[in-house]
Amino acid sequence: MGVEIESYTSHWPKDIRGALNLLHIDPELRQYICCPTCFSLYGPFPEHQTENYDSVPVHCVHHATPTSDPCGAQIFGSCGSPNRCFWYHPFNSWIAHFLSRGEVMVALHTTTGPISDLMTDVWDGSTFRQFRGPDNTFYFGPQKSSEVRLGFSLFVDWFDPFGNKQGGKHTSFGAIYMVCHNLPTHLRYQLENVYIAGIIPGPREPSHYHLNHILQPLVDDLIRCWSPGLFLARTAIHAFGCLVRCAVILLVCDLLAARKTAGFAGLGTTQGKFCSFCQQSGSEFSNTDTSTWRRRSWQEHLAIVEMWRDAYTEKIRQQIYDTFGVRWSELLRLPYWDPTCFVVVEAMHNFFLGDLQHHCRKVLGMNADAKPAAETHVQPHTPEEQQRELDAGIEAIKKRSLTALTKLRRGYIVALAEANNVLPAMVISGDPLVRLTKADHCWKGGLCSSTY
Repeated sequence: MGVEIESYTSHWPKDIRGALNLLHIDPELRQYICCPTCFSLYGPFPEHQTENYDSVPVHCVHHATPTSDPCGAQIFGSCGSPNRCFWYHPFNSWIAHFLSRGEVMVALHTTTGPISDLMTDVWDGSTFRQFRGPDNTFYFGPQKSSEVRLGFSLFVDWFDPFGNKQGGKHTSFGAIYMVCHNLPTHLRYQLENVYIAGIIPGPREPSHYHLNHILQPLVDDLIRCWSPGLFLARTAIHAFGCLVRCAVILLVCDLLAARKTAGFAGLGTTQGKFCSFCQQSGSEFSNTDTSTWRRRSWQEHLAIVEMWRDAYTEKIRQQIYDTFGVRWSELLRLPYWDPTCFVVVEAMHNFFLGDLQHHCRKVLGMNADAKPAAETHVQPHTPEEQQRELDAGIEAIKKRSLTALTKLRRGYIVALAEANNVLPAMVISGDPLVRLTKADHCWKGGLCSSTY
């Protein structure tokens, strides 16, 4: 009996790689050789034929514009291997596996009908319900039984595999992934239902427009899945096959990744407008009168970024970018993708790491990282030391010496200000010393003649 069992199990795989190969469920991957400087891609090369690199130049030949010098970065290392590789999981292949699962096909749904004031999902908004297909009919309207139409969100973000620590290595790798909104929310974000298109190689992020090179294979597949669509010979519930159409509607990232992916200038630049929906500039940040906000136009945006893309020199490109704060994005090759409507700042960064964190840590004082008083090295002053500090503050005010004044602890500045009734004009939330750099308030408020 033992010999018979051994004969049956002798061909069984010994590890997970063997099991994946035996069951033919190992994902299909395409290898691209990636320029370490501009992230231009060379290839693709089939997964099991990665040794034939004869067609790849030794140095990168990418030209930013027709008159630009080639990138020139070295593609191969001293041992003959590529310095960077980008592995792409073809979207068509993933869709075929995705729709071969019965639980997925049964769960797929759309929402149509009138828009309600109560919104609990993206399907309750106007963008999904009014989204139109290549035939200009409602994309998620009544569909043929032999056709499946799917709507996706695209996510792009970077991470440090060594952890986000102040010390140690600082590297940045990126992830490109998508989720299908036709699945209900309890299935939508499960790992087995998330499509990972690829990992952007490190150790640094693509700068400027270089991310477009990494997005190119995915956009090529998405264009084909939009029109004419992808015909699958069989799915879990279509024995005779069906036509599948797919559209990436939302770009969901943190603010920095969203602006880089969609082609908007960064917030730290003088060209940047802080909103992808309207034309408000940084100088208008405090303007809350929505009637004065000028909405961005898809047509106007396309006209500008196409000028940037087709510019003959890098100088002209920079002039366009300096004037309008936008550049070409690879996603704009999708004929339906509107960057003035489809860019979303995702909830984790916007709410949990933004507003909620600020409220808990700064407003409520729930800061787990705060050191105990004994570890802060700031000891309370004796009465004699307090008097010396106050005298020094009064003397600094009389001499109008901002340098001497800012050497005092915050509490003494506040005490002097309160005693002379000049609050809250310059001492407001934040560091009073920063506010007091506008010293005119102090002199006009009475501190200069204080006898405290």
